[in-house]
Amino acid sequence: AAFSSGGGDAERSLPAAAAAATVASPPAGGFAAEFGDFPEPSSAEPAAGTDLAASSSFPPQQQPEAVEDFGDFGSFEQPKKEEGAPPPPQPEADFAADFGSFEESTPTPRTTDEGKEEKPSPGDEAVVALDAIRRELAALPTAPAELRAKKQVIKKKKEGRFRKKKTKEVSYLACFDKGIGAGDEAGADGRLPPISEQMKTDPNGANARLRRAQSCLFLHKLLSSSHKQHGAHFEKTIAIARDELAGGQTLLEDLSTGSFSREEKAAIANSTEMLTFVGGLGEYVRVVRSVVATIGDLLCVEEGVDFSSDTVKTWEDLEVLQAALQVEESWSGIQSALSRISLAISSPTIETVSEIRKRSAKAKTEDVDYCTLTLQPLDRESMDTQATVTWDGRPYMACAANFWSNKVSTVSPQVS
Repeated sequence: AAFSSGGGDAERSLPAAAAAATVASPPAGGFAAEFGDFPEPSSAEPAAGTDLAASSSFPPQQQPEAVEDFGDFGSFEQPKKEEGAPPPPQPEADFAADFGSFEESTPTPRTTDEGKEEKPSPGDEAVVALDAIRRELAALPTAPAELRAKKQVIKKKKEGRFRKKKTKEVSYLACFDKGIGAGDEAGADGRLPPISEQMKTDPNGANARLRRAQSCLFLHKLLSSSHKQHGAHFEKTIAIARDELAGGQTLLEDLSTGSFSREEKAAIANSTEMLTFVGGLGEYVRVVRSVVATIGDLLCVEEGVDFSSDTVKTWEDLEVLQAALQVEESWSGIQSALSRISLAISSPTIETVSEIRKRSAKAKTEDVDYCTLTLQPLDRESMDTQATVTWDGRPYMACAANFWSNKVSTVSPQVS
């Protein structure tokens, strides 16, 4: 199989929920499935060749009892948990999350009047750690161009002609200073106190702030070395998902308002094909939100700030995020269309960007694998479309590997 999960030596098939979100080795001529063409539905049967991605996000009562044939979706192996089984393989050296020591991150001990050495306080250590992180960040090469460009603004001249203003670029160092605060400076535009003070009054918050700083540095290190192509990968992923969601919205709105008989609408809306179709669109949203969550970590956006048209300025109004806003708009339109079609079908529940970031922040340790496409921590205990799979020797979230292999390329994302 093209995809397999890391774990013990024994191999067996994943449950249908995860298997439906993965593909077997692509045939020599590529995949025959084409999810982008949305034919006009006139019956409960989908058009031939339609690629329907499966989702495990539906409530149990809405899951089909048995789905044996996923068309172009094959199966991959999951780890079989056995006592005494060898530990899962560790990520490659260039992808290991190292939040360990920082250069000169140990404060110089102070000496009291009595000549005794005084141990640095946690606040002093935090100040030195932030300074060290910022110095490392400042020394790194710039982020990929796709992740630096801000939204272009088109202005109208007096003569009636239009011109594009010069593209502005985001300063990630300025984002760090604004969102985290350097050394013992206040962060988040003054909403966060100097970290030495925060360590006294809110040690949990101070440690979470340090973790955000470490995560920011870790991701920038990846993007300036082994993952230099990820700016283009992110841009392509979001743009393709935007087009897929827009097509899905058009199809479902046509179904909800079209001249179908009541019986035809009921047959289509309650079919297994429709459930898996909508579930697949939901998984595309999950992948995009995971990518956006990673961009939020790069920008040092506070974890409680969600991603929407109302908050996009906080996200530096990056050009790459404009397509992500369209994904959110289409997903909202899809949910509205579903509510009009039938009470028997509902959209899958997908974590918001803020929820993904809050969950991921707790998981970011040295022992965690990261999805090669989204750069989000992987949960090896998950058994659904967020299950961990391996493709070309690298770990992925199942729905991310499925999306890329079916919609972008049968060749895995380039990583040096």
